[in-house]
Amino acid sequence: MIRRRSKPRRGPADVLLDEWRNPAYVDFLHEHGRCSVPNCRRFGCDGAHTRNNGMRSRGPDASRAPLCREHHACYDAGRAAFERVYQVDMQREAAVWWLAFTIWRKAQ
Repeated sequence: MIRRRSKPRRGPADVLLDEWRNPAYVDFLHEHGRCSVPNCRRFGCDGAHTRNNGMRSRGPDASRAPLCREHHACYDAGRAAFERVYQVDMQREAAVWWLAFTIWRKAQ
């Protein structure tokens, strides 16, 4: 017998619903985000997830940091090596961008 959920899955218990999936934040990163790699000045970046929710699962949107496509591919190839080579803490970058988004949203 197949058991069905009475409510849709909403992510881990330690992540707020607003942080889990937030299309406004994804749009904010795409419009305002500059690549998080030092000396890379590309705008219109994609958000790279810095946290995972398990195998083959994206982490919360609040853990996204902007990266241009070139650096995003490098980051996905090896996160630890990427952070060591470019000397950037991606989780810190994600936290800074989430804070910037919350301030921007309150000003709207």
